[in-house]
Amino acid sequence: MNDKFMIKICRLLRYNLMVFSIILFILGTINNYFNVMLMGVILVFTNNIIYGLENRKSRMLFLIFNVMIFVFLLSRPFISMMRGDAWWYFKKNDVNFAMNSLMLTLLSLIFGQYIGERSICKKNIKIDKFTIFDKYDCNYIKGLRFISICLFYMSMAFFLLTELEKLIYMRGKNYEMLYSSFKTQLPYFIIAIGSMQKYFLCVFLSTFPKKAEAFIPLSLYVISALPSLIIGLRNPIVLNVIFCIIYYFIRDIYDKKEKWVGAMEKTLMIIAAPICILLLGAYNYIRAGQKINGNGALDLFVDFLYKQGVSFDVLCIGHNTIPKIKYTGFVNYTFGGIIDYFTHNKIAQLIFNAKSLGSGNNINMALYSNSFAHRMSYAARGQEYLEGNGWGSSYILETYADFGYIGIIIFSILIGILLSYMVYLVNKGVFHSTVVFLILTNIFFLPRDAALNWINFIFYIQFLLPITICFVFAKLCIKKYRYNIGIIESKY
Repeated sequence: MNDKFMIKICRLLRYNLMVFSIILFILGTINNYFNVMLMGVILVFTNNIIYGLENRKSRMLFLIFNVMIFVFLLSRPFISMMRGDAWWYFKKNDVNFAMNSLMLTLLSLIFGQYIGERSICKKNIKIDKFTIFDKYDCNYIKGLRFISICLFYMSMAFFLLTELEKLIYMRGKNYEMLYSSFKTQLPYFIIAIGSMQKYFLCVFLSTFPKKAEAFIPLSLYVISALPSLIIGLRNPIVLNVIFCIIYYFIRDIYDKKEKWVGAMEKTLMIIAAPICILLLGAYNYIRAGQKINGNGALDLFVDFLYKQGVSFDVLCIGHNTIPKIKYTGFVNYTFGGIIDYFTHNKIAQLIFNAKSLGSGNNINMALYSNSFAHRMSYAARGQEYLEGNGWGSSYILETYADFGYIGIIIFSILIGILLSYMVYLVNKGVFHSTVVFLILTNIFFLPRDAALNWINFIFYIQFLLPITICFVFAKLCIKKYRYNIGIIESKY
């Protein structure tokens, strides 16, 4: 009864927040009061957070995604507003675009989540605890688990070799040079096999191994991002840690034999989260060779959030730069990664004499790719881009550049629907859960990443090959096992 009462209170609060936020945003827009507009956006964000907390299990992914939107896109203007500083230091049209797009994004996300949940209710899809052996051939799962984990360790060894090469090259250099001048000297097969480690890991995790069996592979997955952190890249380790936490929570939802998120895990997360954030905040200064500013932990925490919020600036800069980008033929940013993969890969170069885009920041990427991050950064920064500096991207900018505000709305609704479904898709089969886990390794970076970077892997040979190997070999193992059993039984 108390839970139902609290849900009713939360809903009443949300409805009031939603109405008040829209009124504030409209008033701010009419009178050009950017702080009022920002408050309207923040209230919609608060509404989304409350909505996520109402049902933490089924809305866990929606909740985390909204938090990442705040960190990457809202933290900088919000902190500036709280400090009494002006954060609208771009052209009025560009700031208006940023505010409009963020408002539409947050509203569309919760609408998409709601649509997804209604669809799930109509289809009567439920979360039921199970063991993987309840649903599939026991020997097939064991075979798939054994093959995938062996291949994971092999590919991880190759991946760490590629990371070690970068680490050695970057000694005494600024991390920007990784994008402008680094070229691998390793054989292609080492790089190719190393790039498959994440796919083998997700196949292994999709077999729902025991908690003790999953601990070492997941720990190794986090550790594998340390070389990038030492070089100066924080995002890989943050995304890897978030993925591991989500995997633990998903297993805790479904596993009927083991408790994955108990008192110890919750305590560890509560203690480790602020420490890690402070360390990452300090690393901002360490990698730049500067003295750490601030008078304490709170200052360092706020400074970390402020620096992560640079993607808000990217929204304004990107909107201002779109008309300045030089176009060489048809360009589509939303599907850019997929288009570039098929039109500029090795086969296209060999058969159709396609142009190689190279790697890192280079003139071919800036002029001939479908990458908004590269084209926009070159148009905005010129020579600085070629020296390894860029602005990155955001799915908001890419969908806007291709389809206008309607693109932002439709794409955000689709993301909301996807976030509502993914927890349930884990229960629909080993292949489904493999794809879901792979999506979860990258989707939370979407507010500052290319629009389809989280799903492009489906078209890549680096995904298709390891998946095929794992599933085919597991089937062959089952056939051989049944064949041997048949011979034994025939003798008796």
